[in-house]
Amino acid sequence: MIGSTAVLPYSLRLLKGSGKPLKASLQKLVLLSMLQNAVLFAVVTGVGLWAAHSIGLGAPYIEAMLMGTAPAQPLVSMSEIATVLGMLAGAALLIVYHVFGTIVLRRKIEARA
Repeated sequence: MIGSTAVLPYSLRLLKGSGKPLKASLQKLVLLSMLQNAVLFAVVTGVGLWAAHSIGLGAPYIEAMLMGTAPAQPLVSMSEIATVLGMLAGAALLIVYHVFGTIVLRRKIEARA
């Protein structure tokens, strides 16, 4: 939802810059855009939770909260694993970005020389 809201100024600038007359007011377009994104987000979230549960994944804390039971695994142990894996993935992305970014930057500099 935050991403769809963040794109709105760009979308509105494109609409204003197109020069074509709008059939609806900007306020109505913004409201409809937000409503469309909310519905799509709800549908995708529901399908994702259903599909994840059917293949053995899921959201154990949300499911436990909805069923009124305790989660099977403590939050701290899951957080530790997620933090370590997230840091490793972030480091890998930074390394790849740095390596390929340096190569691309070097080629651009050489092309200008």
